[in-house]
Amino acid sequence: KPMKYAFVYFRNDKDFSIATNNVYEYEGQQLEWSPLDTKSCHRCGYTGHVAKECQTELRQRSNKLNRNQLLQQFKNRNKSKFNSYADATKGNRYPNNRQRHWNQNNIINRQRNKNTYTF
Repeated sequence: KPMKYAFVYFRNDKDFSIATNNVYEYEGQQLEWSPLDTKSCHRCGYTGHVAKECQTELRQRSNKLNRNQLLQQFKNRNKSKFNSYADATKGNRYPNNRQRHWNQNNIINRQRNKNTYTF
């Protein structure tokens, strides 16, 4: 989570007064100058109030998954895989072999066309 504050140092008092008398915005939010010892809100970062009095609404998390739901997602991911060693040995051993550049067919095609690859 990015911080909502920055420490700015100035070379002299003249630069400080020029900078603090101007109004600055960042991504549509007005920036506020405050001394180091001033307390600020932990929600919005502005001074003048504390978090329990803050009017800024917190974003709700879109996916509130508890631990069991998250574990179930990982368990379900492996359901499509083979159930036994016998199932794993049946059928095509490399079903996605056509997509691999080292496939025997691609090597033969490359030898035929010398400088061109066919995938």
